[in-house]
Amino acid sequence: MPTILLVTATLYRHAVARLPYALRRAGFRVWVVCPQVSAVRYSDNLDGGSAYPDDIGPAGLALVMADAVKRSGADTLLFGDEVAAGVGRAILDGLAGDAVTPPLRTLLERWIGGVDGCAFHRSAMVERARGLGIRTPRQVALEPRTDATALAGLGTPIVVKRDHGSGGGGIALVATPGEALETAARLRPPGADPAGAGMVVAQEHVPGAAASVTFATRDGRLLDGFAYKTLRRHPEPFGPASVIEALDRPDLMAMARRVVADLRYSGFGGIDVILPEGGGEPVFLELNPRPPQTTHLGPLFGVDLARALFVEVSGEPGSVPDAPATRASTVALFPAEWMRDPDSPYLHAAHHDVPWQEPRLTAAVMALTPRLRSPG
Repeated sequence: MPTILLVTATLYRHAVARLPYALRRAGFRVWVVCPQVSAVRYSDNLDGGSAYPDDIGPAGLALVMADAVKRSGADTLLFGDEVAAGVGRAILDGLAGDAVTPPLRTLLERWIGGVDGCAFHRSAMVERARGLGIRTPRQVALEPRTDATALAGLGTPIVVKRDHGSGGGGIALVATPGEALETAARLRPPGADPAGAGMVVAQEHVPGAAASVTFATRDGRLLDGFAYKTLRRHPEPFGPASVIEALDRPDLMAMARRVVADLRYSGFGGIDVILPEGGGEPVFLELNPRPPQTTHLGPLFGVDLARALFVEVSGEPGSVPDAPATRASTVALFPAEWMRDPDSPYLHAAHHDVPWQEPRLTAAVMALTPRLRSPG
């Protein structure tokens, strides 16, 4: 039975906490390496794992991962978030010294060794997609010496983006080039290299509906995926989706296939796009090089990404789980939509994706989410 090692650096990312159930249901044994305070530890679908302190560095994490690989016999590696994937890349690049054992190095090389580094940079991915002939927004790098005239060709309003960010952080919509430059100065981390990890760009604003593809891939081959439109976000205007609606868009699937093939990406991930108001080709916005919060939702739409990955790594048919009790076209994501609006009609009209099958995890999410805590 294949064993997957799930490595995460997040404390409360609910998407990571939902993965063990989907992975175990598909046939994997699941081990986790996570912070000591992490929602994923409340999953009832873990076969083992290790927790590490918050102040751990690459060498320390490499030691914990190497021990987990030895004890679990893991043959599949999955990073649950960009931070963990970045540390994994640093470990593979030699920043962990002698802490990397041969089995761990083999696993890292197999799962992230061939992935192009630009996968973790928003602005670089836009340029990469444009080079593939995919429609993208125009963008200009905002360095300290950039002046407002350089942004004249973008029109208004303008989207300002930091290369690294999650949960809608590091993105702002501004009215003028002058505001774009002021916002860039605020978004750029102190002391950051403005042309490197501190890159901030001004991007053309394309009016339209937000849509995404969530997928499973191996060595750049898209194994399966599904597309959806974002109906609500929390927080607005750039936060994660809180309500989604399934889409039948072969063109979005084809775009995802081209992107992951070019990057030789492995694991779960997603792309975000805009469906322009005036029609025409979808506009690529960014790649999510980690499991999106929708990864486990595939069965609701007739797709099982965890099983697709299981079949790929095992060479065997996936386990045949019970058919989902519910098929849905519209899903209210838990706890995001509840946090956005406790009286939201989507909590009743759509499928509300509460993990009732994992009561301990559900209780933990409720306790760890301030707005959902009961007064007592």
